[in-house]
This record gives sequence, C-alpha cells and structure tokens, in this order.
Amino acid sequence: MANPLRDMFGPRAVVGLEITEHYICAVQVSNPQGHPEVEHLVFRKINRPEEQVEALRAIFEEEKLDRDSVISAIPSSLTMTREISLPFDKQNKVRKIIKYQMERYVPYPIEEMVVDFLPTAAGDPVFTLGAHKKAMSDHLDLLAAADVVPRVVSVRSVALSNLLVQSGKCESEKPVFLIHLDEEQTCIQAIFKSRLDFIRTLPGTGGWLDRVKETFALYQLKRPGTTVSEILITGPSADKEGIVVEISALMNVKATLWQPFDQFRCSQDNVERDVQARLSVALGLALSMTSGFYSAFNLRKEEFALESIADTKPLIIFMVSTLFLLVALFTFNLYQKLDHQEAYFAALDRSIRQAFTETFPNTKLVKGRELEIFRNKFETEKERYRWLDDFSSGGSVLDVILIMTKVISRHTDVKIENLSIDDKEIHLDGSASSFKIVDSLKGKFSKTGCFENVKLVGARADKKQNLVEFNFVLVKKHEN
Repeated sequence: MANPLRDMFGPRAVVGLEITEHYICAVQVSNPQGHPEVEHLVFRKINRPEEQVEALRAIFEEEKLDRDSVISAIPSSLTMTREISLPFDKQNKVRKIIKYQMERYVPYPIEEMVVDFLPTAAGDPVFTLGAHKKAMSDHLDLLAAADVVPRVVSVRSVALSNLLVQSGKCESEKPVFLIHLDEEQTCIQAIFKSRLDFIRTLPGTGGWLDRVKETFALYQLKRPGTTVSEILITGPSADKEGIVVEISALMNVKATLWQPFDQFRCSQDNVERDVQARLSVALGLALSMTSGFYSAFNLRKEEFALESIADTKPLIIFMVSTLFLLVALFTFNLYQKLDHQEAYFAALDRSIRQAFTETFPNTKLVKGRELEIFRNKFETEKERYRWLDDFSSGGSVLDVILIMTKVISRHTDVKIENLSIDDKEIHLDGSASSFKIVDSLKGKFSKTGCFENVKLVGARADKKQNLVEFNFVLVKKHEN
C-alpha cells in the first residue's frame, strides 16, 4: 500500500558504501521510496590500508555523493550467523529477545556483541547475525575519520541476498546459489523462496571449486534431495577467466556472471559486466532502503545508535508536516462547519420571518431586532390574557364552572345558549320558563360565594316561544 507521507519526506538519495583494504565501492540511488534509479557508480582501488580515509573523503567530494543517507557494511567474515528456533514468530517479540537467545551460540559475552535478525517464514528458524562491538567501533571510526556517518550498518552477505530478492531472480521453486568472490573472502548463499536459506563464509579465495562443492553437500544435509536452479557469481574476483565455466561443469548447473544492474533503472547505459560484479554489494546496500526510512537489518544499535540531529531529521520533518496537515484539516473542517451553520441560520431566519409575518401581519420586522420585537409582541399579547391567571388564582376555572353547572342543573327548564369568559367576568346567556326562575338563578349564584358580584344585565320575555331570555354577568371573587 502506498504511503504518501513516507514518499514525500523520505531520503532523496541513498548511498551504498563498501570499503575494504583493497578497494572502495559506492553506488548512489535516487528516489529510493518510489522508482529507484542508479545515479553514481564508483569503484576505486586502494594500494595501502592507510589510503582508505583520504580515498573515501575524495570520492564523496569528487562525486558529490549524498552524505545524509549512507548505508555501509562490515564483512561477513566479522559476523557470526546462527539459525535459532523460537516458539513464536512475531517480529516485535523476536526483536526483544533474539540477542539473548543467541548467547549460547557465540564465544563472546553477549554484552560485547550487537545482534540483529532477518525475517523468516512462520515456523522457520530465525537467521541471526551478530558482530563484536569492537568490529563495529573500528568500522565507524574509519568512516568518521572521512566525515561519513552511516545511518545503517549492514553485512555484505545480507546486502547481496536482499539485492537478489529485489531483482526477482529467486522466484523459482528451487533455490538459487549466490557466490561472492573477492580478495578477502568467499561467501556462498542459498536463497530459497525469496529468503536466505543457507550461508557460508570462508576466508580467502583459494580452492574455491572445492569450497563450492563442499558447501552444496552441507546444504543438502539441510534440504536432502534439493537441486539448485541456477548459480550466480559476483564480486571483484568473479570475472576471472574460466570461473563461470568451471563452476557450471562442477555442479552440472547453469552458472552465470550475475549482472544485477540490468534489473534496475540506471543513468548509465550498458554497465560493464566486471563493474556490475564489483559493485553488487554497494548496490544491494543502496537498495535496502527502498522499503522505508531504515533498512530492515541494522547493526547500528545500542551505544552505536545515532543520536545526532541527522538521525532525527526524518522524524522532525514527519512531525512538522503532520502538524501542518492537521492544521489544514482542522481549518477545512472549521470552514465546512461555518458554511453549514451559515446555511442553517439563513434557513432559520427565513422561517422566523415567515412565522412572524403570518402571526403579526401588520408589524414590520427589522433585521437584527427579531428577538426584541418578538419579545415585545409576546409580552403585549400575554398582557391581554393575564386575567386568566388572576381568574384562576383562587381556584381553577373548572371549579367555578362546576359550581355553576350544579346551580343550573336544578332547573330542568333552563337552557344555556352561551357561556364565555371575557377579561375578569363570566358572561352567561340562556332562557328559562319564567322570570321567577331567572331571579332564583341570580340568588343561588350569589349564595355560592364564588362571585364578587352577580349582575342580571338583561331579561326579556319571548312570547312566541313562551320563554324568558336572560343575560348574566358574573364577576369572580378574588382571594387575598
């Protein structure tokens, strides 16, 4: 899955650096997190070990190599490789305990070593490589004398196996043998199913045919009946005449001089075969950063871990950029909320104006004073009906109506036409069979004690219907 932050703030270029007593190899790869491209190729022989520092400084100055992201490697002969079986395969757990699991397999106190491991398939033994801290210290001191501070310190054999996996040459169902030859050592590896499956490092290059045959026999002890699909030969001594043919004849397997640069983009066209063989380790180191900020394998830890600002630069850039991204997201979210709120309040304002116009059609609504005008109109209308509160302060309206109903119900010939409450008065209109009944109603209303005054404001005889129509006004009594 693509990681845009990693792609944006990762190193612009990575330099793979291999330095020995006889030569210095450097390969600079640009755009390591995207589509890596080989920019610079350097191979320089050294006549004496004392020339290493000056030659290294001159290479970086003349070739203008990037010093910020350098990956170097120590010789495989200075490391101890062990396969350790563990009851679990979670990388975080392995990383915490692998050093002490290796303690029983090394001749030094484990506190004097730095240890790392290579990821393996679930259930398989873990390939563990350790180096004495003095070897690490000497290597870093040599580079520091030339003002070179490597971000990662790997092992040459690890760089080669990683390069082989990235080049896609080990996709066969059979293992591939990789043989690296130089003036100092012979390193033979078996890569199976895109993982390091076997490794053997021997000093010098003499008797290499016997070494290859013997190593293959040892590998068959691990995987009986295994046949090798291909043998790839690389290293500064790999282009000697007859080596490829002799190994192919010895093993009865196709052997070729490995040309790893052909599988990657390169600014130089047609890199010569001998140059590719010499720079294979440096290319593998440079490409080991293509999966992230740091190589998966790194012996630069404990007291050798970087503590300078150069080491924390990617983290600082990541944190600052993340902060800016969060601020941008917050600002966008804020403006989005503001836009939604403005739309909401615009719709609410239209609803308020419509409701106000429908409720108070003769009143002008002034923008910005909606709440004040609403409050004034509400108080005005509320004042008109305040008498209802006063009317019910001594008892509920239902109680008064109940008393009136009891009085009227005693006269079956009384009919009520209208009962209304206006201000502080009750208006009662109806008809009775005689004036005597009307007078009786007035007296009984007065005796209830609920009314301050009972007025008969009208009584008229309707001769057609032989009824007396009456109009009462009853003023409710207020209790202090």
